[in-house]
Amino acid sequence: MYTVSPIKFWTAVIHTTLTVLIGAPGQIVGHQTNQESITINSTLWEKHTKPPVVFMHKKHQEKNKCDRCHHDYKDGINMWNEDLAVLNCQKCHDEPTQKGEKQLPEAVLAKNLKVAYHTQCVGCHRTMKRVNKDTKAPTTCNKCHKEGE
Repeated sequence: MYTVSPIKFWTAVIHTTLTVLIGAPGQIVGHQTNQESITINSTLWEKHTKPPVVFMHKKHQEKNKCDRCHHDYKDGINMWNEDLAVLNCQKCHDEPTQKGEKQLPEAVLAKNLKVAYHTQCVGCHRTMKRVNKDTKAPTTCNKCHKEGE
């Protein structure tokens, strides 16, 4: 018969319980809607080329449906809904190229984290500017990547 030490047993119980309650690493469960902001500071890169972005989650959430940003595409259709877990972006977009990323093959480009953020965020902000030129949605690097934040 196989026996486990009490420490290993309780460590496994606590780990399993926490995984069920708060999700596995790279996953956000329970739709943490009360988060005012999220600092986007990926561990995918050892060295960042620009400062991290402080994403005003609550502000965006008040103006957009969750699936505007959160996605899981199957055959070109976003299948993500609020009953599904929110995954960290780099869980799927795990291609790390920072310089010359636009020259990557299309299949690799879709997995590039920098391209994913800029397509999603800057793309939406540029659309907003076309609709309302007075919007404060930033579209330049230093408006999101701010020194000292």
